[in-house]
Amino acid sequence: MIARKTASPTLPNPSIAIKALAIGFFLWLLILLSPGLRAQTVYTVSVQDIDYYPLYRTSSDGGDYDGYLRDVLDAFAQQQGIHFDYRPRPIRRGAAEFLGGQLDFILPAHPQWNHIAKAGKRIHYSQPLVYFEDAILVPEEKQDLRPGQMRELGTIHGFTPWKFAGDIDAGRLRVETARTPENLIRMALRGRVDMINLALPVARYHLEQMDPRGTLVPAAELMNIERSRYHLASMKHPEVIEAFNQYLSDPPARLTQVIEGYESYGLIGPVDGDWEPGGSQRELAGPEAKPEPGGE
Repeated sequence: MIARKTASPTLPNPSIAIKALAIGFFLWLLILLSPGLRAQTVYTVSVQDIDYYPLYRTSSDGGDYDGYLRDVLDAFAQQQGIHFDYRPRPIRRGAAEFLGGQLDFILPAHPQWNHIAKAGKRIHYSQPLVYFEDAILVPEEKQDLRPGQMRELGTIHGFTPWKFAGDIDAGRLRVETARTPENLIRMALRGRVDMINLALPVARYHLEQMDPRGTLVPAAELMNIERSRYHLASMKHPEVIEAFNQYLSDPPARLTQVIEGYESYGLIGPVDGDWEPGGSQRELAGPEAKPEPGGE
């Protein structure tokens, strides 16, 4: 009987093991020091699933989200090495999910919105991301309408017409809603409502896309053209709000480029203190709109 020889175990080459350790350490160090390779902190943001361009817009299939607000927030996220996950929602559902603690941020936000639902909650607001002109718009033949003659106000479904809360609560003003700016504009031009409330940059943009028959003008007797603003809000992350405020107060080159890219729409960036309302009081009649006397 022949005895079988047992093979001796092969020991690893020490030099190879050392090289493997060195390569592993180098890769770990590379990931640690490279912001693009580190795992990013992801924050969820409730956004509105409507087309309110140029301020913001969600595509009709609920997918793509773009516009001024996203461009500003994305520029901030890139600087901070974080990521915002935008969650398009119907306006009221998005607000409910945010207030219920299911989402980290909500955009746009405003301290005057949803007072009852926000009661008892500590919400942190950023400084304004943007200023824009807000107005009551009427068909040209109704531009002399007086406050006592107001009967129906058109607004976007889910919006809070808080500037007219007194008249609405007293039953003097009935509110009709539409899901898109285009439908709201059609309601006004067809006489279904006396007036509509829209951001002027939004009204002008959508009128140009529609090329409708008819003209809308600001009704100065019903509401002066006012400077409105949008904020970012969070209940969970005041430290991000604080960093965002610093970013807006001292804008880097990329943020300046974003702001300048939207100035032609009538959107004003967060650090322009010289802007005054009333600078674009013009007829809103699509591509052929002509400035009113004293307008742009």
